[in-house]
Amino acid sequence: MVLSHLAAAMRRQELTQEDLEGSDPTACTSQAVRMCEDLALDALHTAVLTKKGIAILANADPTAVGKLFNAVGLGDPESITCQELCHAADAASQQMLGAKLGIPGKGCLDRDCTESIDVSDEVLSQIEDQVDDEHQVESEEPASPDSAPDPREDEVDIGHATEAPDRVLRRALAIIFEIFPAADISIVETEEVSSFMEQASLLEHDRPAAFGRRFQGAEQRRLQQAVEVAIAQAAAAARHVKKRKFAFLHVVRRWLGSNTPEVAKQASKMFAKVVSCFNNVLIVKGKDDWCFANGGTALAFVRLNPLTGGTQKSMGMLGGRHVIHVCQSLFAVSQLSWLTNYKLGRVLVHEATHHFGTRDYAYGAQSCLRLAIFSPQKAQWNADTYSFLSQELMKT
Repeated sequence: MVLSHLAAAMRRQELTQEDLEGSDPTACTSQAVRMCEDLALDALHTAVLTKKGIAILANADPTAVGKLFNAVGLGDPESITCQELCHAADAASQQMLGAKLGIPGKGCLDRDCTESIDVSDEVLSQIEDQVDDEHQVESEEPASPDSAPDPREDEVDIGHATEAPDRVLRRALAIIFEIFPAADISIVETEEVSSFMEQASLLEHDRPAAFGRRFQGAEQRRLQQAVEVAIAQAAAAARHVKKRKFAFLHVVRRWLGSNTPEVAKQASKMFAKVVSCFNNVLIVKGKDDWCFANGGTALAFVRLNPLTGGTQKSMGMLGGRHVIHVCQSLFAVSQLSWLTNYKLGRVLVHEATHHFGTRDYAYGAQSCLRLAIFSPQKAQWNADTYSFLSQELMKT
């Protein structure tokens, strides 16, 4: 296993040097194109892409993919190659995303991608397991109703025909090409939320980064890095499940209690939604009375209606963005060996799934594995299960 990782890393380095010769590197390296072709062959049994095929790979609606084609200047072709799609996305990235594309496996931390974090499959696959049962990431007690929640459509348009082309593009780049432009992330203090709401229409149109004045620079950077890790981990998990290879499906069964096509599709769809969540997220510094509720100490959490009230289906949306709260304890423990920026990405994956219907039936790896054995339905809607599943898929 170690030798295979080293060989893959050496191959990545060779490709990067070969593909990036010249003064203007492109994201569309041979590695990116090959990743797309390999995924298409495994999931679609063809390396030629159609709107329907891209919709399957990126968990998008074919109509929304058609809008993306027009937005990147491809028109309405019957089929395209992976290379054609990548080059069209690269050419349109500045206009559509306001960001430059980096090379595959690098999570960009700024819009020109002058700074990045390594989120390649090789790096993520070597993250050591967290000592999970000793560190509860939320303050509330795990939920234990009589039955798992019914699958439901969320109010956001992820995967729908109405989804905006830029959001489809970000998800396609992450899942299909392992390309991660700087995430569309806003970070604000709780007291700044009202100001944020006043600017919501502007933010929805221009989508600038809006960092809170009282967040320290190191805190902002830590959150940016963790978000890039979460996007990459969720994208890789979605990609691996779509390949439907025995080893990956075995892992799905281990954590979700089943690996039927329906369950595998649910898992892939959940991970794709996490990718989109973090490409459209509002991070709010949590209030102390929320962070220390019920005698616990939370690192991060999602509230059903965190700021404005409303129905349960609103699930923490504000100004068109998914809201995730982080606590000061997150920064206080930042030097602990078990909570690296990479492992924090797993914590954020857990939180993001709450936006799409998961609950807290169990915390920690062993409890989640038992849940898969004795209550598969609950396992399939358990937040911590998806965070551990995404991590193990990387190691398979």
